[in-house]
Amino acid sequence: MSSSLTSNTFDNQNEKIFTDICPLALQPGKHCHPLRNNSNRLTCRYIEVCQPAEACLENNTCNEAAGYVSYYDSYKKDGSCATGHFKLPLSAKEANVLIDSPNWGKCFAPKCTMCRIPSHFRLEGECVECPSIPWLLPLLMVAFGVGGSVAMYFLSRKGVNLTLLTIGVDYFQVLSMFTKSKVRWPEELKFLFTLFQWFQFDIDLTGPECAFRELFTYEMKWWVKALFPLLGTAIIGIMLPFIFMCTGAKGTKEEKAQKKLEKKIRNVQRKAEKAQVKSDDEA
Repeated sequence: MSSSLTSNTFDNQNEKIFTDICPLALQPGKHCHPLRNNSNRLTCRYIEVCQPAEACLENNTCNEAAGYVSYYDSYKKDGSCATGHFKLPLSAKEANVLIDSPNWGKCFAPKCTMCRIPSHFRLEGECVECPSIPWLLPLLMVAFGVGGSVAMYFLSRKGVNLTLLTIGVDYFQVLSMFTKSKVRWPEELKFLFTLFQWFQFDIDLTGPECAFRELFTYEMKWWVKALFPLLGTAIIGIMLPFIFMCTGAKGTKEEKAQKKLEKKIRNVQRKAEKAQVKSDDEA
């Protein structure tokens, strides 16, 4: 391309050349209009928006204090980067440039889209700090689920009506949905909404990638959440036959007491009938 096409001016001759050679450059899109070029660049700058906006600071720097980074060391055993990120050459010599940088060999996430490892993880599109004990929250969620199931089982055995309890849980689950809205709630309300999210058994709250970074990728978490109802149904389907074999065939304590009482009544009736027959014979 001639220097006249890369200058800051754009005359009719250049427009005619671009119309003949690259008409797409004169239309909105990925091809660059000549007026957007400068004397040192033959291609357009690709402008990206930071998501969220607070991830980026001035001069194309990341808000590392909030956990947003662009360069990071690979956390995978094979040394590869996350999906959509790029692996940089190991050195300036390998990249065939003269620029020295401490980021050679690292992974690159465009526009600070990576959360700092291992101190942060992504929750609702933002980087938040990992728990101080990464494996504790997932363990507590599992324990809470098992304990709640056992408690509901015994309450049902005792004949307790669980309707009010289910209404309260549904109410808290609905309120927790407000945390996902892009509204600047007061900190007090935001804290309450976050607490209510635990009633949804949302595994995102536990930050499993903090403890199992390579295993719990975004795709893995999506599949776990999508298949969680089917997994629960499968567990119930497997446990029901064993529960029936242990308790259903023999019956509950109330049923056993009822059968025992009926057996005693039948025995008393038989004895009364035998006594009646014997008295009739003597008469």
